[in-house]
Amino acid sequence: MKKILFLLSIMTSTPSFADYAWMTAYAEPAYGKVNEDIKVNSKHSVNICNDTGIAKQYKITYKINCYNMTSIIETNVNVPNDKCVYYSHDYNTGQVKIPVVGNYDIKAITMVEGVNDHPIENLATLQVVY
Repeated sequence: MKKILFLLSIMTSTPSFADYAWMTAYAEPAYGKVNEDIKVNSKHSVNICNDTGIAKQYKITYKINCYNMTSIIETNVNVPNDKCVYYSHDYNTGQVKIPVVGNYDIKAITMVEGVNDHPIENLATLQVVY
């Protein structure tokens, strides 16, 4: 299984007074049977650096979507001025029951409000068989 992570660095102010967020989102491929509960997983991480001159609060959102299921984890974090803080969430897990054979998208999303409103997304496939 090949892990593909998308990494984004965003600067939202001038170079001398800025905050930055490096984010990852990874959706794990999954396999299951029709009309059975199928576990789907995603991994997320965020590194926030604050050099704005004041302490700031940021809202971190980790989300996983598949078929008719959405699992969301949100947290608010305070980052002092001149500090970088790392947050990792190993798994955001959900269960989905699908009535039809086929391949379905699993989408992992990581977003940091307060730095930017551009989420990082990663797709994997859920294969459903009889």
